[in-house]
Amino acid sequence: MKIEEIGNEFITSMLKKDEYKNNDFEADLCSLEEMLDKDKFDEKFKGKEKRFGVYFILNNEENLTEDNLDTIYNIYGKNESLNENQYKIKGILTKKLETLNVLSEEESPILQDMQKILYIGKAGGKEKSDLYNRLKLYMEYGKGKPRSHKGGRAIWQIKNEKRKELKVCWIYLPEDEPCENAEKLEKYLLKEYNKKVCECLEKNEKYKKYLSKSKKYKYPFANWRN
Repeated sequence: MKIEEIGNEFITSMLKKDEYKNNDFEADLCSLEEMLDKDKFDEKFKGKEKRFGVYFILNNEENLTEDNLDTIYNIYGKNESLNENQYKIKGILTKKLETLNVLSEEESPILQDMQKILYIGKAGGKEKSDLYNRLKLYMEYGKGKPRSHKGGRAIWQIKNEKRKELKVCWIYLPEDEPCENAEKLEKYLLKEYNKKVCECLEKNEKYKKYLSKSKKYKYPFANWRN
């Protein structure tokens, strides 16, 4: 499908800026539930197993709230015991929701669509991992397997009834592009995301409290960079 068919103004507009407007991006979209089905997952990537690109977890329904988050787990995995020195994911994610849900109050379609993006990730770069294997890793963590994927850990903190509404979208780099360009594209998207969020918060007095000292780290819900 074309990137316009994803139905997210932020993704479409960013990939049509001068730096990327000449690229003929190919995209695909699927529910998170379908991606957990191995046969359906494999069918989606049939013939495209070695392609690189970026991917998104999207929430196109009602905003996430604290009630949608599951029990507090440590950052090292759902099945390990907590101790006081480990990160407590629910507290961190709840604060991120308070900040990012502000975007849904704005009239701008781009800002509203940014709020629906829960995660931006890459498949490529130094790791040279293709989309098939990177998303497979993401899904395996959701099935309870011990996989190292911080974004995955955050998404699977969302209660099952809400997770059923989530979508997975991925965008292939043109086949002749080197895999390193996936990392460049991911950094570009995160930079633009952060920039637009901060601009939104700065222009409104009642939102300035959300900027605090972490002004430059306004990333999607499940992106952990800080």
